[in-house]
Amino acid sequence: MLPLLACLASPPLLGSYAVTYGTERRSLEIGADRSFKYRSRGCFHNDLTTGRYRIDGDTLFLSPRPNDERDEFATDRYRIVAWNGASFLVDEVDLLGFAEDVRTGWRGDEESSNVLRFGPKEAREGRPTLPLPWRKTLDRPLALHAIRIQGGNVSVDAGVAEGLRVGTALQANVDGTILLVVRSVRAHDALAAWGTLDAEKPLHFTAGCPLSVATKLAPVIRMFRNNLLRGGLVPKPKDPP
Repeated sequence: MLPLLACLASPPLLGSYAVTYGTERRSLEIGADRSFKYRSRGCFHNDLTTGRYRIDGDTLFLSPRPNDERDEFATDRYRIVAWNGASFLVDEVDLLGFAEDVRTGWRGDEESSNVLRFGPKEAREGRPTLPLPWRKTLDRPLALHAIRIQGGNVSVDAGVAEGLRVGTALQANVDGTILLVVRSVRAHDALAAWGTLDAEKPLHFTAGCPLSVATKLAPVIRMFRNNLLRGGLVPKPKDPP
């Protein structure tokens, strides 16, 4: 919690994609023989995943070997994004965050924990090549709200058509420590699990609260998001007043 190569060679996307965020480093090496190596290094882990890949349009699919160790942040499907000579691999659930980062001034030269980069670490001019519906958020932020809050679940007034996917991370605008993760999604609405990163802070999260897309997901946010998706809220939130 991660654009199409300007000229796709045959086989496409060859090379090494990487991101370093704090003490975490993740890299994905795409081989000419349709194989890949994904490595995740941190203070307490050094995981290597290998397997085969395939390309379908602007989507890269990975098929890991069953017995390899898996980074809990890894995905098996990336969207391929081209941006002025560089290529980025972004988990589809993070494309809204990627677009919001670009809209608010990110130019690909700073690290973002939900993006793997191929190419020099330098500022990019112009705009990345994004498919709909994410392309629309390059011009304006996605407006969405909490419709109804029931225990640890929140109904949201946006869905697949607006770019939400299962796993998309949102934040409550009234309190940046409140994180929501889409658990199920339909055409124009979604159900999200929610929790707070600060259990000691008073909650002001109520129905009608405006939401925004969580961007530049730090490792602690990504871990919290994974816990929410698995149903283990840490810390377990209280019902809002």
